[in-house]
Amino acid sequence: MQYKNDLFVADANTGSLYHFDLNENRTGLKLHGPLRDKIANNIEELKDIIFANGFGRITDLKIGPDGYLYALSSEDDGAVLYKISQKG
Repeated sequence: MQYKNDLFVADANTGSLYHFDLNENRTGLKLHGPLRDKIANNIEELKDIIFANGFGRITDLKIGPDGYLYALSSEDDGAVLYKISQKG
């Protein structure tokens, strides 16, 4: 339950998944460092929130009934469905 009530965002341009912590009321994000101003001025400012990358063009992101996070990616040779699990 490490990621319960957290927010994951997919990026179709870079094929990255970003992880954000929500505030206590779930009305905003807890942002630190260069993202505190809520603006990513460059790719370097995103490094602390990248959860995973290398997925191609992510077109959908869902939590499955099994509790895993799934990313659907449009690749040059077709669609790929990724099941995201935490390394342990």
